[in-house]
Amino acid sequence: MAWSIAWQNYGLWSQSQPQSHGRCSHPARPRRKRTSGHLSGLLLNQMGKLNMEHVGYKGSAPATTETVGGQVPILVDQPVPSIQHVRSGRLRAIAAGGLTRMSALPDLPTADEQGLKGYDSTTWFGFFAPAGTPAAVVNRLYDQIKRIMTLPDVRDKFVPSGYDPVAISPQEAITKIRTDRAKWGQLMKAAGIEP
Repeated sequence: MAWSIAWQNYGLWSQSQPQSHGRCSHPARPRRKRTSGHLSGLLLNQMGKLNMEHVGYKGSAPATTETVGGQVPILVDQPVPSIQHVRSGRLRAIAAGGLTRMSALPDLPTADEQGLKGYDSTTWFGFFAPAGTPAAVVNRLYDQIKRIMTLPDVRDKFVPSGYDPVAISPQEAITKIRTDRAKWGQLMKAAGIEP
């Protein structure tokens, strides 16, 4: 699932506030950093050479409300809370956070396409089995999950909300976990955030 970034035009916003302490809203539990929204904002800061302040919220709803209301200029969040506001014109989606465009907003370019080369911040959900589960069982589960993710009924539920259902193999999932752990661990270390 791709992250969506809604704010003023990225280029104009970043040029007008190169050394600012602009406020960045994304959902996080009070005093709890290390959420995916917080880390996506940190990655945006690092790659875009910005200096935005993390503003923690109790969830996506209050963060979205304050962004729609103009209390904060940027929202870095999953698409579900904000996509209805984008469609109604109350929020302007500026970039998708993944390396590929979202099916729900195919005209929305990615941050990478807009010059933030390599920016990739997506959240994904996985199915896990206990250690020692026989490979035949794991592979059968994967085959069924892969089949289900392609069903029109499933796609019709997920895609309009901004989620693109996909299934990756068990080995690809292991690689993804290791890669993500290293990427986000390095970002947290650079930001002085304890794991």
